[in-house]
Amino acid sequence: MQLSDCAPDDADVVFRVLERAFPEPEHGPGAAAAGEEGARKPCAAANNANGGDAGERTVWSGSFDASRPHPPLERSGDLSGRVTADLVGPPNGVDELLSALSSAFRINDIGRASGDQEAELTLVLSAFPPGERAA
Repeated sequence: MQLSDCAPDDADVVFRVLERAFPEPEHGPGAAAAGEEGARKPCAAANNANGGDAGERTVWSGSFDASRPHPPLERSGDLSGRVTADLVGPPNGVDELLSALSSAFRINDIGRASGDQEAELTLVLSAFPPGERAA
């Protein structure tokens, strides 16, 4: 998956939620090895959005084994803004990632494509307003 159009702290919040939902077997739930950021890494990408000048934006990428259902998650109110998330993988894995993200964040589905072996989904994540609950 890739996260973009967000602050570094917001990307970290999303990845921490997914690391709790889909922990690496050697680390256990929510635990990254000392000094590691788990399965995520930032990278620069060209940005020519809306015909503007070519610049760079940061895109964070991460991989998660979403082949098994995730444990129940609490919603997260820690996002300071919106986060664009691009999910790509086997349809059942994308569905599990969507389920985990939906329990923690407000979701706006802005695009999807799927085939036999792979699904792609673009979401905009945001914090739930105070008092609103996940569906």
